[in-house]
Amino acid sequence: MAKSPEVVQQFLEEVEAAAEEVISDRQEIITLDRRRNTNREALKQLAGQGKAGDSRMWICVGNMFMRMPRGFVKDSIDKDIQTCISSTIQTYLLIILDTTALTALWGLTNASLQ
Repeated sequence: MAKSPEVVQQFLEEVEAAAEEVISDRQEIITLDRRRNTNREALKQLAGQGKAGDSRMWICVGNMFMRMPRGFVKDSIDKDIQTCISSTIQTYLLIILDTTALTALWGLTNASLQ
């Protein structure tokens, strides 16, 4: 027996909300990967740009330029890369959970709509 249009609409709204969660998590992974890649490029430039006696360098923080010790800059970039990696792993796990929930929602409710 077919369900009423309100029930079908409610089901589709739930599926759409769950799918939007998966899509937003995937976009978050893309953003984190871009940031990690930018940091990796910065580390490569930092390694190739060093002078023997120059222990400080200019960096851009927000909308300010600051002169910071080279070691501090390297450590900060390394820390940010590790943060990006751990956030990416957590987001991947969220995608797995959200996809499983979406599949379960679609599978269980789709059978009851027919």
